[in-house]
Amino acid sequence: MKKYVLLLLLISCGAPSEKQDPQQTVKDFLTWYGVHYKEANSFGLVNQGDSVNYSVNFEETEKFLSYLKSSGFVSDSYLNVLRRKFIEAQVMYEKDPINEGPPTGFNYDIILWTQEPDLVIEKGKNPILISSEIHDDSATLRLELYMKLQFDLSKKNQKWLIDRISYIE
Repeated sequence: MKKYVLLLLLISCGAPSEKQDPQQTVKDFLTWYGVHYKEANSFGLVNQGDSVNYSVNFEETEKFLSYLKSSGFVSDSYLNVLRRKFIEAQVMYEKDPINEGPPTGFNYDIILWTQEPDLVIEKGKNPILISSEIHDDSATLRLELYMKLQFDLSKKNQKWLIDRISYIE
């Protein structure tokens, strides 16, 4: 009897990733991001202050990336895309120093590509699927979420993870 109870428990609590589809992963990520938005955006990604030229705070960006990874919805590839974005921003700040106005490249939500992430998060509860291409271990979803975003995903260890989020016209 104990064996059957254990088996039933394993089946009922089994890895949801096996039944998970890419669109559900995106919806779950948007839900997670909505709940954790304030904390995710509390990291000081850019050093700024009175008469101080902007620079990327790489210690804080790594904390931010670790926080995103803790969601369980993004891949290392996605985190590396963001790392490259931070490096490119630093190169730009060194080439053209600025210290006024919003820091270029950080004047919008860098995850959802918008200045109105709350609208995208809200629409994420019931996104409109524009198109999808799903293969064995990769997927591309184009969704209407107040704006159009493309999510590229890959399957790692039977779980779909987001590799890239991009804005589409």
